[in-house]
Amino acid sequence: MWYFVLIVFGFWNGAFSANQTCIENLRWTCRNIHMIPNELPGTEDELKESCSELENNKRCLMERLLECGSNNYDDLEVARSDLPRMINTLTEICQEDTELHASYVQHMACIKRFVSANNEKQFCRDYTTSAMVYLRGPIQRKKLEDELDYRNKFSQCLVPLLSMNCFVTYISGSCEHGAGKMSIELIQKAGSVAEQCPASIRIDVIDLLKALESATEEQMFVMRLITSLNIS
Repeated sequence: MWYFVLIVFGFWNGAFSANQTCIENLRWTCRNIHMIPNELPGTEDELKESCSELENNKRCLMERLLECGSNNYDDLEVARSDLPRMINTLTEICQEDTELHASYVQHMACIKRFVSANNEKQFCRDYTTSAMVYLRGPIQRKKLEDELDYRNKFSQCLVPLLSMNCFVTYISGSCEHGAGKMSIELIQKAGSVAEQCPASIRIDVIDLLKALESATEEQMFVMRLITSLNIS
């Protein structure tokens, strides 16, 4: 959902198939256009307004892509690997004849209330901090070749995963049946778990999540995000 897929084009990095001047023009022209509104939509009118902003954003991107010699959003993957997935998922939410649209509309008011409360009270930040403190010991006991680099990879993977788990936990407990499942589906479709959690640490991450689940007796909904990936 938009909460997980905020993109500000001014912070793009990476190469593109066209020249550097073209990349700079794309970045600076679209830098103030956001993939999400200032507030999460909670009504159908707000959703329509957000979807209108999305279409404006897509038009800006396509105009810039044409200038760079492309007419395919998938080419943006070179500049940002998750951007095509985000565009496709948000577009699906905005299409009124899709199951994802119907499911999002059903739960969006409750989700907005949670996001607003979390922004004010920061309980998901506190949850993530506490969980990472608990996992510090198990992470340090891992057999590491490049200790600092490996532990950084754990942080880069676990911090967003734990934040997502907090979100899904509250949504599952506070909103109507199916809201948590929809949240996981959206994260799978639009998120960057594969990039955030490289294959080299996924088995260890699953072990850490299982240990946390056992210690807290709280379900690790995000476990399926890792187990659904190819693990080496």
